[in-house]
Amino acid sequence: MGLRGEVGAVQPLAVPVHAGVATSMVGGQEAVAIGWANPLETSRVVGRPLFWQTSGVTEANRTAPPLPDETELGELTDDALTGRFRILQRKRGHRYSVDDLLTAREAMRALEGQPPPDAYIDLGCGIGSVLLMVAHHLNEARIVGVEAQALSFGLAERNVERNGLGEQVRLLHGDLRDPAVHADALSDGRFDLVTGTPPYAPPGTSVPSPDSQRCFARVEMRGGIEDYLAAAAKLVKPTGRVVVCGVANAPERARTGAAAASLR
Repeated sequence: MGLRGEVGAVQPLAVPVHAGVATSMVGGQEAVAIGWANPLETSRVVGRPLFWQTSGVTEANRTAPPLPDETELGELTDDALTGRFRILQRKRGHRYSVDDLLTAREAMRALEGQPPPDAYIDLGCGIGSVLLMVAHHLNEARIVGVEAQALSFGLAERNVERNGLGEQVRLLHGDLRDPAVHADALSDGRFDLVTGTPPYAPPGTSVPSPDSQRCFARVEMRGGIEDYLAAAAKLVKPTGRVVVCGVANAPERARTGAAAASLR
């Protein structure tokens, strides 16, 4: 889908106020959408409101999280996600959010007016929230998800299976920056659509959660938006779409990352 205005134009989005996330407006600290063509068509970058705080950061606590105990799932909740899909998520761990809803919505908007996609990949798919929301509309597409964090990957596997997508969705347990993961993902060809919701806090700028799953979802322990865009450029078709989520108060990171990855 082409932009309503010129390439690179900022567009308003409609995001409800929820859990400290402000209704999006053009500019400021709120969520915005910025688009590039890739390399001849349109990619989209979704701005993420800056809702984390750096107060209380000290040299003592700006450290990496402890090694995770991958057996400690704790209590799970079983929540509605789309009209036909549900999602299991940790009650006291990483949970899907407005960021995921916004990214999935922008992904579907990016496909408007285009032939149905043959292939879709979600980078850093977490527990599968964005992947499932997009898959809700892609009954025939080949779908791949990539996730490195073990607790999230395990929940993504369960969520894919319980929603009857085991034959359509292939999940890869690995780092999205790893060339071997790229090669595995590309075993059946490039993708018409790539999505990603990167963590948004560079290491040392916030207090990392003691919960490993939450920490890796929020702190750039395995790279930030630039790494997601670099990986997306290796996976997307020349006429494909890329939709990622980024901090709206630092849009230059998305622009610089897109340019470095030859996404326009």
